[in-house]
Amino acid sequence: MQMPTATALQALYDKYKEKDFIIVGFPCNQFGGQEPGTDEEIAQFCTKNHGVTFPLMKKSEVNGDNTNEFLIDREGKVVNRYASTTSPESIDNDVATLL
Repeated sequence: MQMPTATALQALYDKYKEKDFIIVGFPCNQFGGQEPGTDEEIAQFCTKNHGVTFPLMKKSEVNGDNTNEFLIDREGKVVNRYASTTSPESIDNDVATLL
């Protein structure tokens, strides 16, 4: 997860968490090696430097056959998939519609 993205995701989470919205972060090291640390190191960095309170998973892939970026509804149905370059702010309306 790119660091400016971590802050923006936290803002989106804060905006909707009271409506049972949750963000689950999936750190990735596929973009210029920006997250080379261990899962624990990444979690500590995101919490300390970006105030992240939403859950973070193990590092994963967001490019290729193993990509996992998606928005799911309350029933677990995939509603949409987003490119790694999609800003959290740009999916705000999609989230609000589902809530």
